[in-house]
Amino acid sequence: VILQANLPKLMGLLLRKNYIAHPQILVGAIGDATCDRVALQTGQFESGIEIENDLTNLFLEGGGGGHITESYELAMYFMANHTALDCLEKRNQRGYLFLIGDETPYPAVDPRQVESIIGDKIQAPIPTDELVRDLEKMYDVYFILPNMTSHYKDEGIHKRWVQLLGQNVLRLEQPAGICELIASTIGLCEGTDLDKVSADLKEAGTELATIGAVTGALASVIGGRAKRGS
Repeated sequence: VILQANLPKLMGLLLRKNYIAHPQILVGAIGDATCDRVALQTGQFESGIEIENDLTNLFLEGGGGGHITESYELAMYFMANHTALDCLEKRNQRGYLFLIGDETPYPAVDPRQVESIIGDKIQAPIPTDELVRDLEKMYDVYFILPNMTSHYKDEGIHKRWVQLLGQNVLRLEQPAGICELIASTIGLCEGTDLDKVSADLKEAGTELATIGAVTGALASVIGGRAKRGS
């Protein structure tokens, strides 16, 4: 609910400092295809008020079971196979994909779930590790683990996502700073440095505690880029 309430600010932050030109944003929601009524929801890429409408229309099921898995792999399959990106097709530049949650994906995409929920027929399960590699051909993929969730401090969950995404796993101490974190991550990847990102957030009226949470979450991304020499 906190994320749903704060994400409408994202477009304004991206545009205010021109981190990317003409941003288009798609929002969706992920459940558990083994037990939830609504396992996958998705809108379309939008550039206006439709984004807020899509967020408002998301059905937050609020269920949960005794395990720590949700159908992130089903959402990743959809994004890899049912989205088209102008930036990729016209400029050979990947988009950005941010998954937000506090559990792990299932080990593989289930063909029965793909057919019943998305409508595709695939011959065999697709290992999640293989799916991520395909998805990364289209998107720079991040996983955000927000505080105030059940498994924020679970090291096993964090380790699994690091296995899949490397340094692109972000722990966010203040969930209300979700759009600031997404915008700042994109800003860094597009060439803005951390000091400039912090100044931009301050100028936008962001509370100092939120700025601290955002810059703290970005430490892994910055460290990963430094190790790669970029």
